[in-house]
Amino acid sequence: MGHESPVFRNQQLSILIFLQIVQNEQVQEEMGFKVALYEKYAEHATDFASILTKIKAINTEIVLVSGHTEESLNFTQQAKELNVCPKMISMTVGPSEADFRKSLGKDAEYIYIVASWSTQMNFKGYLYENTQEFVTLFKAKFNYDPDYHNASGIADVAVFKDAIERANSLDPQKVRDAIASAKLDTIYGRVEFSEDGQIKGTSVVLQIMGGEIYQVFPNGSKQPTYPVPCWKDRM
Repeated sequence: MGHESPVFRNQQLSILIFLQIVQNEQVQEEMGFKVALYEKYAEHATDFASILTKIKAINTEIVLVSGHTEESLNFTQQAKELNVCPKMISMTVGPSEADFRKSLGKDAEYIYIVASWSTQMNFKGYLYENTQEFVTLFKAKFNYDPDYHNASGIADVAVFKDAIERANSLDPQKVRDAIASAKLDTIYGRVEFSEDGQIKGTSVVLQIMGGEIYQVFPNGSKQPTYPVPCWKDRM
């Protein structure tokens, strides 16, 4: 059984993501892992030395980090400085952004990312014919690949346009009700909401390899690297 150490930001979204792992023993049992250590850090934290020292001491196999871009950058840099070498480091916000890879260079290699979208998907679109048309046009204009923020922004516009047209009104309540009943195919995926207002979506696992991001699960465009090489063994 693998051992993992979740590290999460003391902020509502990060806590919600984190609790899906720590408090769900059924998921842990089904997936064959055990939480060996979990740590919480303050928003905008810059020093992760104490957390990384604990992780290194117990020799955990997998480290999950739920935070934002700057924190993910600092965590990765300090993991290298302290030679913390788990078999896998996975993060939420940060590694999917071009600035993360640009700032870290080769030190960004092999980082895993859990995301709601990737450029390797190809959903039927609304406003665009499909995901790949959007990716091609976006890259031609901005000279870098879109990430899930960009794709979800397009989906947001699509949902509002569709809702206003179906409601045939700009009345807030009518538009709200139309959004709640949306069943719309977009370049981000199918947009449909549960009774409590949560979007019914899927997640994908990505990994940085050769300076690029590849979807490795499900339906991976490339085989993942696992376990990842320690810092000193990377080219």
